[in-house]
Amino acid sequence: MRKNVLFLTIFSAIFFFLSFQVKAQTSDSSGTNSVLCRYWELKEYKENGKTQELPEFFIEFRADGSYYSIEEDEPDSGVWTFSDDNSKIIFDINTEAEDEWVIVNLEENKLVVKFSSEGKNYQYTLLPAVLDFK
Repeated sequence: MRKNVLFLTIFSAIFFFLSFQVKAQTSDSSGTNSVLCRYWELKEYKENGKTQELPEFFIEFRADGSYYSIEEDEPDSGVWTFSDDNSKIIFDINTEAEDEWVIVNLEENKLVVKFSSEGKNYQYTLLPAVLDFK
């Protein structure tokens, strides 16, 4: 019985993830959403131009305009949108938590963004996350 519940849970999670990917790929005609909307994992982190030790960081951009992230086991969620010219990702617009990432490169298999916070300049290189359901 336990194996059946575990199997159904894993199957449901995979089905949901694949369904989400199909929806995200058809959500806008410019193709920008279809490239961004997925799970990403931080693979390179620079602070003021110097490569730093990688913190654990994952972010999922969803086609409905929401995001979910985990940094060092600390979850966060909210809403995101593109700037009018699609050059920035704006988080939690019109709130105290508003933040923006300047898109340096956005491809199917790579997202590079830069942003500033508390007088420091950051650059993140993210790759699509590999989900392991073991």
